[in-house]
Amino acid sequence: MKKTDFGRTLRRPKRYFEHLKSNGGAARCHILADQGISVDPARVEAIKQFRRPENKTELLRFLDASGCGIGACLFQEDSLGNREAVAYISRTLTPTERHYAQIEREALGLTWAAEKWSDFITGKTLVVADSLSRNPLNSNEDRDELEDEVQVYVNFVIANVPVKDTYLQKIITAQMTDSTCQKLREYTLQEWPDRRELSNEMLQYYQYRYEISISDDILLKNNRIVIPPSLQKEVLDLIHSGHQGIVKCRRRAFTSVWWLGLSTQLANLIKSCPNCIEERVNLKETFIKEPLPSRPMEKIAVDLYKCNGKCQSNGAAEAAVKIAKSIIKKNKNRNIDVALLNYRATPLENGYSPGELMMGRKLKTLLPQLPGNLNSRISDADITKILNFEDDRKEKQRYYYEKRHRSKDLSELKKGDRVWIIDIRKYGKIVREESNPRSYVVETDSGIYRRNRWHLIPAPYIQDHDIQNSPQIVTSQNPSEHILNSDSTNCNFTKSF
Repeated sequence: MKKTDFGRTLRRPKRYFEHLKSNGGAARCHILADQGISVDPARVEAIKQFRRPENKTELLRFLDASGCGIGACLFQEDSLGNREAVAYISRTLTPTERHYAQIEREALGLTWAAEKWSDFITGKTLVVADSLSRNPLNSNEDRDELEDEVQVYVNFVIANVPVKDTYLQKIITAQMTDSTCQKLREYTLQEWPDRRELSNEMLQYYQYRYEISISDDILLKNNRIVIPPSLQKEVLDLIHSGHQGIVKCRRRAFTSVWWLGLSTQLANLIKSCPNCIEERVNLKETFIKEPLPSRPMEKIAVDLYKCNGKCQSNGAAEAAVKIAKSIIKKNKNRNIDVALLNYRATPLENGYSPGELMMGRKLKTLLPQLPGNLNSRISDADITKILNFEDDRKEKQRYYYEKRHRSKDLSELKKGDRVWIIDIRKYGKIVREESNPRSYVVETDSGIYRRNRWHLIPAPYIQDHDIQNSPQIVTSQNPSEHILNSDSTNCNFTKSF
């Protein structure tokens, strides 16, 4: 036992704190000797040997990630909030770790420090002294399990890339000969220059510098293989080999390959693929609110159709035509005029019947009613009320329609554009745009058709001789004598005024 100047007596074994280590392998921090408590010299060796910066590159060691080592500093905060350094650690990176992306090396430093000091920092704030990672000690200490675990993950990523070994070697060879990939390798293994020093071509990759790494000689962006320009067209065809849509092809690409502009190139490829275009269906377009006429006979829509045929009616009169067809079918053996009169005298949601809106008064039917009701007239105030009601009703229709169908406006077409016509399965060329919204006149090898934009899919790869030789799926009698209506497939000629 020995008594100190402070009146404390300690057992001799407790003087050698330097021999105590935590179960997790954390290094010792202080030495307690006859002269008192002192910092373990091994813990501050990295600071003592830190070389004074003599140029800009060395100064940047204090500011940027390291390509040669990792390091950390452990602080302890006193009751006044002041932080004092307790210990420092650093080590050089293994050859495998030097191939990591910059952000991965920084994450490695955090993980390594946290494992080293797990007994001290659990549940506390960790402060990383990243400058030590730029000037690590040349330590020969055995690497911990972290390196092995990381390497196992890297091997797992490479082994599970959906590419054959022979094709993978082809990609590596192309990367080695491509000038851009060579620069990316150089910057990843050494250090990225300041962005102001980069060429315009390499500046595009600057934002991805933390995600680019090298593993088994393969240049990667995260876990995706970087494809050089010489193989990009070939890889695009591989991605689209199953003729899936844009979203599915993008998802497939995002699991294995990467290059600048991949997403846009995939979209353009699929939009120009004949197999995909001929089986595609356009999204619903946004709702067009048809304003209510301000007076009777202001606007008239006529739709001629086969009563027993299966055709979509003229859009301008579609709802009324469906109702009329239903009434006619249900009253084949009865007085159709009476059935139509009953419909025209039945109030709509706005409280007024179609006949009343047309004639300005109620219609007399076979159903008994008070004579005074037949004398009522629609006033100007009633008209304003009706117009406001209908505008609100159609706005609600627009909202719920677009919400249900997730609709959007399709791109406009111009004269000369080549298109695929969905309903008749033929190629055609835009002749002109009609006055009706989203309506186009299209020329095909079997005649001229009027089609809504929803029926047309751009087909930029088609030429005039392809249109003339396109398969004739649906034909009409004397098609060249008139324009076939956009919704008149297998129906009589339709026209609206």
